[in-house]
Amino acid sequence: MMNAAKNLILYQANGMRYINQAWYSIASLINVYQGKVPDNIHVIVYTDDVSAFDGIKNAFGNFECVLLTKAQSLEWAGPANYIFRFKPKLIEDALNRYNGNANALYLDTDTAFIKKVDNLFKSLTAGNLILHAKEWVLSHGMKQWGLVVIAEPRSVRMINGQDIHINDDTYMWNAGAVGISGKNGILVKEVLNLLDILIDDGPHYLSEQLTWSVMFSGRGNLQDAKNQIYHYWDNKEELDAHISDLLEKSGHDFRNFLRSVNPFMFIETTVMQKVVTKFKSVMSRFTK
Repeated sequence: MMNAAKNLILYQANGMRYINQAWYSIASLINVYQGKVPDNIHVIVYTDDVSAFDGIKNAFGNFECVLLTKAQSLEWAGPANYIFRFKPKLIEDALNRYNGNANALYLDTDTAFIKKVDNLFKSLTAGNLILHAKEWVLSHGMKQWGLVVIAEPRSVRMINGQDIHINDDTYMWNAGAVGISGKNGILVKEVLNLLDILIDDGPHYLSEQLTWSVMFSGRGNLQDAKNQIYHYWDNKEELDAHISDLLEKSGHDFRNFLRSVNPFMFIETTVMQKVVTKFKSVMSRFTK
């Protein structure tokens, strides 16, 4: 009988800014579980500075670091040196470490847990896929961010022989959280295949996000994680300053730092975002 799949939470943290953010995100995970993170949840950080996480390893048993060497970083970035290629390569590597018998939830470091994630892992076990949040259609993105090169209508032949279509109505999802089960591991190879095609056309910092959006939404079993995970991509400067202040006051001791991290501070922000979104939706009816 096969053992139950391991639930992996994955990060990539190179450089002190991202290491600090990872500290905060991991502390928020521990705090939403009130210090009792389930044994089947395992956190893995891929980093170029393993020693920077010694404080977490000494305080949190469900944790390990994987050293990202320069050689591996160059390999994962590919010929175009596209750093966002790290994400699918990292997920692929983590799933391979468990021979596919794992659920992987990759998080950008600029995230914080605001609720427990047991239901997300149950969903992955059932074969569903996860991205952080649904954002906008490509026709809007082409106007706002100049995505003409990567978002022009096309059909792409995938590894499995099927054609996948990208057009103006394709939805872009935020990929600050990416969840996939080892049983769907072939999809990571498909993501890499499509991403390399887009990179060949001219690398764009949103090529990786578009690739996850196209590949995952095309499977029809995609859900968001915005109610469990807060992604502060649009507020990094303020949060980075907050994290640095907490680290300094804690003496860079993880146990002290843990006591000062309050992930629930983001719940009010998330509720307000929903109110603002609803207000804009209502007002748009009167401005058309």
